[in-house]
Amino acid sequence: MKPLDSLVLMGVDWRLAGDARIFSRLEKLVGRAYELLYPHVDEIVVLATCNRFEVYMVPGVSECSICAEKIRSLLASAGYEGEVATLKGVEAARHLLRVASGLESMVLGEPEILGQVKRAYEYAARHAYTGKLLDLVFRYAIRTGKRVRSETGLGRGSVGIPGAAVILAERLLSGLEGRVVGVIGAGEAGSIIASNAAKKGAARILVANRTYERAVELARRVERVEPVPWDRLERLFVESDVVFAAVTVEEPIVPRSLLEKARRGLLVIDVSNTPVFEEVPDWIEYHGFEEVVKVAREFAEARRSEVPKAEAIIEEELAKLERVVKKKMADDAIEAMMRFARAMVDREVSRAVSVLRGRGVEVEKVQDVLADLAWSSVRKSLRPLVVALHEAAEKGRLKMLKEVKEYFDREYAKVVLERDD
Repeated sequence: MKPLDSLVLMGVDWRLAGDARIFSRLEKLVGRAYELLYPHVDEIVVLATCNRFEVYMVPGVSECSICAEKIRSLLASAGYEGEVATLKGVEAARHLLRVASGLESMVLGEPEILGQVKRAYEYAARHAYTGKLLDLVFRYAIRTGKRVRSETGLGRGSVGIPGAAVILAERLLSGLEGRVVGVIGAGEAGSIIASNAAKKGAARILVANRTYERAVELARRVERVEPVPWDRLERLFVESDVVFAAVTVEEPIVPRSLLEKARRGLLVIDVSNTPVFEEVPDWIEYHGFEEVVKVAREFAEARRSEVPKAEAIIEEELAKLERVVKKKMADDAIEAMMRFARAMVDREVSRAVSVLRGRGVEVEKVQDVLADLAWSSVRKSLRPLVVALHEAAEKGRLKMLKEVKEYFDREYAKVVLERDD
């Protein structure tokens, strides 16, 4: 286990990048980020959402200056050449715990971010990009996010961007009960909108997605959803009372021609990171992303008083994380020491047995007793050092733990080499 000080975070979020299209491009580069960076680090998790792109790394033997260059190059390829946030050690861990708790989101207490953190970690773990430290840090982040939502009011009645879009539609249409709702996009945001619309009593929910199978899958999960092929997208504007656009795009994908037959007064709410429509006719009532964010923030402001409680939980969990990392470093050092000691005991007992046999002593009946006695003596002799290593962990003397582990690892390797020879 490496110390928490070895954790490095580099990235950019909605505060630094004003152009949301940056994030839609970066979301497509997650695989590329792993390919570029993993050869230079021991562990890595890439967290990419519609509002942030963050790389959590545990460098190898070096400080990995090349990682910073590659991350900046990756960001530049997506059109971003501004400031790149960099945090290390405890500050990087604290930031992740705050992200998972919804304190660093565009909308305070955003409900979707915890699931996004969890999925980013699970992807990295499934593809063997994580190790002992990031496994622990991300598990604590997810646990902290759950605690904040269950033990404070920050997540109570929380409304993310998709949920706020449905609330805005309710306000403008005096409710969705009995209405026909169109949804462009069957991803996470589109799914939340469709689900919320169903709960609000929508009569029908028409969902169109560029990959038709995803719309079909959404229809299986949410009542009253009807999948619509992409080449029949026009149906949404003709039949719906309100159309939500919730897709990740770099450029508009809906031409004006598809809107020509739209019913007069059709309500369109676009929560996509980049506007989906090339041009919206005057007879359509259009509301964009910023208006939806305002609605979400109305609900968030009512929960701002819960922030100190959330921050207290974060600091409590962060302190636990620091203690656990130190203890695991001590355990690793002790394990290395005991592995070496066991190898030495086995070697010396084997030599003693050979000597005794050479002198005509029948040792078969007492060989196990001899081995147990030798191992017990060594283990008892090492007990003061075990205690000292635990005390070193408590006092934060992590360099000592690292050096002890490295020393006994080297000595064990020598024993193995001698045995093989």
